[in-house]
Amino acid sequence: MLDNSVCMRWLFVDADVEYASSVLRRMESGSVALVPSLWPLEAGTVLCRAEARKLVTSDRSDRFLGLLRDLAIEIDPMTATSALDQTLSLARAFSLSTYDAAYLELAMRSRLPLATLDGALRKAAGRCEVKLV
Repeated sequence: MLDNSVCMRWLFVDADVEYASSVLRRMESGSVALVPSLWPLEAGTVLCRAEARKLVTSDRSDRFLGLLRDLAIEIDPMTATSALDQTLSLARAFSLSTYDAAYLELAMRSRLPLATLDGALRKAAGRCEVKLV
């Protein structure tokens, strides 16, 4: 399971770059990451905003998208099915956005560890006994 907070660190270098880099190394060595179906939209939004703020060029964004396409990232087709039931319940229970709760719901359903840098999501994962990468 790969949260958008991790893969965006591959584009923007900041304090959490070592954790994100270790996840990237795992993926480059063949690990498959499962993501909720909203993940490509989240990634696209971050790229559009970063380009608009002149934080990255469109060429840099395109190279980054090439990296993402080269990795084994599998998009979960069932995210929307759970959105107004389990995902919404998790969002309410842990004061998460439904976007973040979608990652938690998918991690619980798939029984896979979650790679995230989001503090609230990490805390909720711990309370739900979801392992973290």
